[in-house]
Amino acid sequence: MTISELAKYQRFLDDTLRPDYLRAIEDRERYLNDRHEYELLLVAINKIQCAGCSSVNMRVNLGHHVFVNAEIDNCNTVIVKMVGDLYAELPLPRAVIFIEEKIKWCNTCDFFLIIFQFLNKKASQADELASKIRAHIDHIKDSAVRSLFKVGCRGKRKAGINPDALCMLTTLCNLLIKETLVRAACCARNSDKKTVKVEHLQRVLAQIMLDFST
Repeated sequence: MTISELAKYQRFLDDTLRPDYLRAIEDRERYLNDRHEYELLLVAINKIQCAGCSSVNMRVNLGHHVFVNAEIDNCNTVIVKMVGDLYAELPLPRAVIFIEEKIKWCNTCDFFLIIFQFLNKKASQADELASKIRAHIDHIKDSAVRSLFKVGCRGKRKAGINPDALCMLTTLCNLLIKETLVRAACCARNSDKKTVKVEHLQRVLAQIMLDFST
């Protein structure tokens, strides 16, 4: 994977994957609340059916902790939330079928969230690797290249280095190290590793040398 491909992948993570993940969390919270309400209603319906009640006395919350006593004189039907703000009055047996299906459907949202959590974990690992790469490839200084050049001439006749040649060597070193670290990071990511190790560098160096020699 080249630097441009890594940047494209990074944009995909930031622009697509993470917003989708956040929306999935919001949707999951809404579905969990709906499931909780359906489960409470299902328990109430089962109690009414088991007791065979024709009427029910209950305390109703009007809001702001204000309660009133109420009597339901017809226990054969119940008002159920269908979707959004749409409600319907259903017979108890039909309401039980509908509520059980809604609970099953809400449970499937957990499966999709697991998928998004897995993808978000991969995105975080990619971000971590990218941050480490950027921290190591900010810039190789001219002085470092000049020192390497002097080491290479040790024991021989000392040679100077032209400023233009120094600039070219520095640029080449930067490109080579950037490409090496990027490919090594991709190799580590594909191996589900969070840290670039020596074996990852060894795997990519041979191909990089071939690429730079063409």
